Amino acid sequence: MKPYILLLQFIILFGFFPPLLNAQQGKITYRAYSGKLAIASPANENGYPNEYEIEKATLFFKESKSLYIQEQNKVNVQYISGPNGTERIEVPRNNLDPYGTVLHLNFLSGEQFSRESFWNKSTFVNIQEEILPIDWRITNEKKKIGKFNCIKATANILGREWEAWFSPELQVPFGPWRLNGLPGLILEAYDSTLDFIYHLAEVEIPHDFNPTIEVENVFSGKLLSRSEFLNENATKKEKYISYMKSVALENDGKVEVKFYPQIDLSTQATKK
Repeated sequence: MKPYILLLQFIILFGFFPPLLNAQQGKITYRAYSGKLAIASPANENGYPNEYEIEKATLFFKESKSLYIQEQNKVNVQYISGPNGTERIEVPRNNLDPYGTVLHLNFLSGEQFSRESFWNKSTFVNIQEEILPIDWRITNEKKKIGKFNCIKATANILGREWEAWFSPELQVPFGPWRLNGLPGLILEAYDSTLDFIYHLAEVEIPHDFNPTIEVENVFSGKLLSRSEFLNENATKKEKYISYMKSVALENDGKVEVKFYPQIDLSTQATKK
């Protein structure tokens, strides 16, 4: 009788937790939507009312660490609204960054290293901070994303309300950008204003942890704190606004300066 009991225990153990055993390392590809560029007329293929810059994002994870890379597009996309709808124009990007947006999370040390751009989306700096604890609220809502069953969770993260869909079938706590900490891989996420959206493109599990960039090289330069980054970004914005207003005054005109939406709306910036 004992062999049957042991066999039953083996089946139960491995029947309930196969994703956990097989998903210790992997590669996830997302489509990252950001920078509302224009009103979509008509609504775009996903039903969103805005046009976006869409970048390829890749998440590598292994055991207790993850590396998220969001590559810059080689062209700047501009949209011009006219009587016949929205016209899309592509302009070559002259200041292409070799890395783009990068986030490296180490859950053993609790540290996060990120490479983020200032408001102009062209000047990047490195930031070192502790991994942000996220107070997720897991709901009863469910849906399928591809072949995976997913559950909806919500949270306020750096001043934005986020909705994330994670799959308990892939039992790792990772996701796009700095979204993490759920009992399953995040396959889709967006903030309440639809300024930022992450859609699943491909799941490769298992997959070697072999990113195309060296983490040590990416974060070899000066490291800022989060508050230093926010302060510097705010200062650069103010200088740009002042410059544009002075140019407008010299030409007897007015100017309205608009910026790309910032993913971080926290109030950690302090006046110097």
